[in-house]
Amino acid sequence: MAENVTDETTRRLDELVKATKHKKDIGVKYMKSWELESELREEGREEGREEERANTEAERRRADAAESRADEAESRADAAESRAGEAESRAGAAEARVDEMKAELEKYKEKFGII
Repeated sequence: MAENVTDETTRRLDELVKATKHKKDIGVKYMKSWELESELREEGREEGREEERANTEAERRRADAAESRADEAESRADAAESRAGEAESRAGAAEARVDEMKAELEKYKEKFGII
């Protein structure tokens, strides 16, 4: 009997617990239930790992798509900048040609006496 038994009800309960612990079929049932719980826990862990792998893969695909969109946007911005530089260069060449033509016009005006 346990040392901390203080009354008859507790003593009887203690005896029932000890008797139950010593029954073979109870021990076997306990071990089977423990094994089942262990298997269920492992299955739950594996399901969690699989879900995490799937979530990680989905997140990787989203990140790759976002990176691809950013790269495309950067390429478009670079192309636009290049076109702007080309347009600026053409505008500068056109201004230079206008200045040349004005100078040539002034020469003709002097040559033909036009004011």
